[in-house]
Amino acid sequence: MQQKPKIALLLPVYGAIPSICFVNLVNFILDSLRSFPMTVSFVDSTYLPRARNMLVENFLKSGADYALFVDSDMLLPKNAVETLLGHGKEVVSAHYFRRNPPYESVAQRKAGEKYETIPEPSLGDEFEADATGMGCMLVKREVIEKLAQQKPIFTVEDKENSSVKGEDVIFCDKIKAAGYKIWVSKKVRAGHFGGIVFPAKP
Repeated sequence: MQQKPKIALLLPVYGAIPSICFVNLVNFILDSLRSFPMTVSFVDSTYLPRARNMLVENFLKSGADYALFVDSDMLLPKNAVETLLGHGKEVVSAHYFRRNPPYESVAQRKAGEKYETIPEPSLGDEFEADATGMGCMLVKREVIEKLAQQKPIFTVEDKENSSVKGEDVIFCDKIKAAGYKIWVSKKVRAGHFGGIVFPAKP
């Protein structure tokens, strides 16, 4: 029998987890443990890049094969791990939408120095993106190990126009620079608490 990959769920927390998300997370972990060996790491911090870097250090010290980055405001389908693994990609994210109007997809393509939302393709179970959110992202160990050769992995960038390039986009930039592709699964629909909880499309 083929050995199941070990998953490390990495969850940054700022203060508290919304109750609906906490219940969903507990059920998600219990359901996932029926099929996969899984460890769970929480880091409570007001600074998200620091929390993610600490979580990655925990992951690198573990024997896990994959890091599953999850945000504390997400609602995950119980079969997310199995479905994301089924794509056979080094980096693959669930498909979900922003919390604020116009509730666009968090998946983006690069247009020059800017990023623009990717309209959902009509064909296939997955599509490629240049950047996406880390609300539910599965990353193979080899990718983390390669990126960890230059620390810190997670940073933010203050730009001249007073905007901020977030740690998730910078992380995606590093993934692409390391020679990996970023995929978004149309089969894993995650809810984003405070916005679209259950997307209208199947």
